[in-house]
Amino acid sequence: IPLLLDRLNDTIRRPIPDDWIEPIHAVLERQLLGEPDRDWIEYERICTLDSVAWIFSDPSRVRFGRWTPYLAQYHQNRWNEAEPLGTYRRNVRAFNAAYDEIASYVATPIPQRDSRFAFRSSIEDLLLVEPFFPGFRHAINAHERRVAIRRATRALIAIERYRIARGRYPVALADLVPDFMPSVPLDSWANAPLCYLRIDSVSDPHGRGYILYSVGADFADNGGTSPEPRFRHDSLSIFHTNQAQGVDYIFNEPISPD
Repeated sequence: IPLLLDRLNDTIRRPIPDDWIEPIHAVLERQLLGEPDRDWIEYERICTLDSVAWIFSDPSRVRFGRWTPYLAQYHQNRWNEAEPLGTYRRNVRAFNAAYDEIASYVATPIPQRDSRFAFRSSIEDLLLVEPFFPGFRHAINAHERRVAIRRATRALIAIERYRIARGRYPVALADLVPDFMPSVPLDSWANAPLCYLRIDSVSDPHGRGYILYSVGADFADNGGTSPEPRFRHDSLSIFHTNQAQGVDYIFNEPISPD
């Protein structure tokens, strides 16, 4: 599904024939691309605990398998061979505590999250557990981006379907409800509806009649101001960066011909 979304998003950011719109809408509906599953953290927890059970199910795997002092030294930037492996129960308890902390973080609206949160308070210094979570923020960031692109892709198609049916673009996203969308899509970075701005297609260098955007990582509506192309992804991130200041994430930003 993430690959499908990427391809669809790339497609609708280019000029496409009107007769493509309904088939693309049909693909979205067929793939049931509604709201993403919010239980993905629990799926990750189950997979992780299954791996822990596999490791501890064979004594030779624990003593002579992957988790040896040699490999700990080889992965010196992530592993500390002085850290204990711990018992199976201790590992399960440690992983569950860490996942509980992550689940609480993800359940918090993005504008209210601490972007520096590193998931350390619940993590024990165990050989398996300690290196597992520092990179988890990037997984959360990727998930939130997929949520945003999924919502925006459906909105972009709904806007074009409205234009084809009514001969003009909607004045506001609320005009799409209920005939073209069940509800106005949410911008997770604002905890409010996605931003929609009508513009003059004649004066726009790309011929667009509107801009659909998220306020992005600075949590401020900058009127649909585009970042430099190389910083585009920084503007839709749970991490605060200087490149995200004063700009928004434009979902219908045209793809450069280069």
